[in-house]
Amino acid sequence: MTKTGLVTTALSIGLLGTLATSTITVHAATLHKGLPQAFVGKWKHHIDYQTVQGKTYEQAHLYQGTKHGFALSTTYNDPLYFPVRYNQYLATTLTKFI
Repeated sequence: MTKTGLVTTALSIGLLGTLATSTITVHAATLHKGLPQAFVGKWKHHIDYQTVQGKTYEQAHLYQGTKHGFALSTTYNDPLYFPVRYNQYLATTLTKFI
């Protein structure tokens, strides 16, 4: 099986939620465990301020990255969490999460 076939299979299994119970044979030079350090942290992208009954609230997109995944949300909504077991560097500025 080719390298592209292995990555496609691993991504398909991850999307089905069964990656945690699967075993993957990988080479250390291509796949790395967890989220890259550059994506770990918290960021907020301000959208607008909204005033409701005399109180001002901020609307923003929120991002929180940890070693094993990241969460995306907007203010006053529950975050969507995406676990990351492996990442693969495709180029100097592009990363694929598996």
